Amino acid sequence: MSPKVRHEFFLHAPDAGSVCLAGSFNEWDPARTLLRKDKHGRWKIEMVLPPGKHQYRFVVDGVWTNDPRARESATNEFGESNSVLTIAQPPPVIIAGAKRDESGCWDAKGGRIRQPLMRLYRALVHKIQRPRTEFSRRPDQGK
Repeated sequence: MSPKVRHEFFLHAPDAGSVCLAGSFNEWDPARTLLRKDKHGRWKIEMVLPPGKHQYRFVVDGVWTNDPRARESATNEFGESNSVLTIAQPPPVIIAGAKRDESGCWDAKGGRIRQPLMRLYRALVHKIQRPRTEFSRRPDQGK
């Protein structure tokens, strides 16, 4: 059994009335996954997903929309593109030093030695899955 990983989906749409998430992980049913809006106009939801590639799209006020932050996309059967999220398989060392919590996600054991390993893994996954805006600036743009 492979461990599941927490991932936060979010979309900045301050003028939207509702935002849903449809994808391969919820049988493309937008009614199953409703996002919540925070005070900054960001719609978000945290999900627990198994490692692998997951295709998804946001449904903003009934309009199917791709994730502008997605690094990958794939063409679907309707000739449009889906956003693709790749969740990496945790290294065996991390899995050995972790236990499964009640949500099905793997979490660190209470020990002092193993907990820093889990924090390191989460930090690395967060950096990999986040767009690298500091590296994507053009040389003519200031800091």
